[in-house]
Order: sequence, then C-alpha cells, then structure tokens
Amino acid sequence: MVRAYGLGCRLTDTGIDAIRPQGGVGMPGLVRARREWHDQTVMPASRAAEGMAMADSTASGAGFSDEEKAAMKQRGDELRSTKGLKGAAKLAKELEACMDAIDALASIDGEVARMVHRIVSEEASDLDPKTFYGFPAYARAGKVVIFVQPKSKFDTRYPTLNFDETATLDDGSMWPTSFAIVEVTPEVESRVRQLVRAAID
Repeated sequence: MVRAYGLGCRLTDTGIDAIRPQGGVGMPGLVRARREWHDQTVMPASRAAEGMAMADSTASGAGFSDEEKAAMKQRGDELRSTKGLKGAAKLAKELEACMDAIDALASIDGEVARMVHRIVSEEASDLDPKTFYGFPAYARAGKVVIFVQPKSKFDTRYPTLNFDETATLDDGSMWPTSFAIVEVTPEVESRVRQLVRAAID
C-alpha cells in the first residue's frame, strides 16, 4: 500500500518514505504520515500482543499462587455440591461441609475455628454454617457474614476472624473487619462474642 500525504512523504506497507521534491520536504505531511503509520501498524500489533499475553496468563492461571488456585477450586466445588438442593437439604449439606472444614484444621487454626463455631451457635443461631472458599463461614440468607481464615490456608503468620460487608460492625467513619488471633484466651473469647453480637444487630 502506498498513500501520498501532500508534499514531502508517503506511507508504505513497511513504513514512511520521505520524498524531497523541489522546494524541500513538507513537514506537516510527514508528521501526519508518521502518526497514521503508528496508529495503523504499531498500535494494533501492540494490542494484539497484549491480548495474547492476557489470554496465555488466564489460561495458565499465572498471577495466582497454588493456594489461591486451590481456594478457587474449592469455591467451585462448594457451589456444585449444593446445586439443586433447597431448604433443609441444602443447609444440612453446608453444615456438614463446615464441620468437615473445622475438623481438618490443627493447632491454633482448629482452636480458633472451634471457638468461633461455638460462639456463633450461642450468639447468632440464625446464621447458617457453610464454607466459603474452603473457610468455615456463617451466612444469613445465603450471604456470608462471618468467616475464619486459617493461617495454614495461605501460609500466613496467624488465623483471622473476618466479617463481610453484611456484618453491622459500623463505627463512625472507619472500623476493622479482620482480626488476627494468635491465642484463644478468655479475653479473646469475650471480645469475639462482642463482635459476633454486633455483627448481627
């Protein structure tokens, strides 16, 4: 393809050729030609390469750790396991999954999960036990309110007690929604009990 741009330049399939007619090169035409050549060749190639890189990254799961991929797979398994179930049958299946998740936890992870399960059962019995990305969780009308993230899940320093946005812990312009627990003590149990009560008010 060859396209002329006034005085001084022409656009070809391989780039821009400068033409020096009598009277000198036409600079405005050269600038326009360079801009169009860039838009027609460089930009589309760059976008295509970007798209291919993103597709390869998505296909291979690049950008996610093995632990994150496992958690996403668990979430898919959770949804499939209750597909088609309703009412009591669904709640029973979710309770079983929650208890299995808690039983599988050891050391401080297990201590925290069992404490939270006991406190939620006593203080927020209307919340339904389930799992959320493999975490022990408690929901209202299908929406997670509270969940425990074990430290063993992502190899972190401590397990955390977490409150989703449906929890009513609102306190002014800023409030915490995640709490690290490194030891289960009477003081910790009392604080968790207060948080659970506040979360469902």
